[in-house]
Amino acid sequence: MTDTTDDNATALRQAMTSDMVKAGMITSERVEAAFLTVARHRFAREATPEKAYEVESAVPTKKDQHGITVSSVSAPRIQAMMLEQADLKPGQNVAEVLESRQVRSPSDLRRTCIPAGRYPEACPRSMV
Repeated sequence: MTDTTDDNATALRQAMTSDMVKAGMITSERVEAAFLTVARHRFAREATPEKAYEVESAVPTKKDQHGITVSSVSAPRIQAMMLEQADLKPGQNVAEVLESRQVRSPSDLRRTCIPAGRYPEACPRSMV
């Protein structure tokens, strides 16, 4: 990914976050900071950065043999709603479990699934 693409993605991320704050989808500073920090386009490789940062767009990540979407990255609006409702506090941990095709090595699983060295129940110990 080039610097130009990263610069474009940063601008798109900032605009998306600003729009979500203005619309009342993001109400806390922590969630706003998370949206400004996380490079969504890197987790939604199947989409252009423009599509990845559309507030209402989920990004399909896996389709079955009939072309029907069976897995996706949730739309930013949905992610914001879940994060605001979770009302996370400093020191709390969250496990995000990715589908297996996004985990390419045990270290990917550890980074994704095991914050602060804890083993969430959703992560099979045999995979770490």
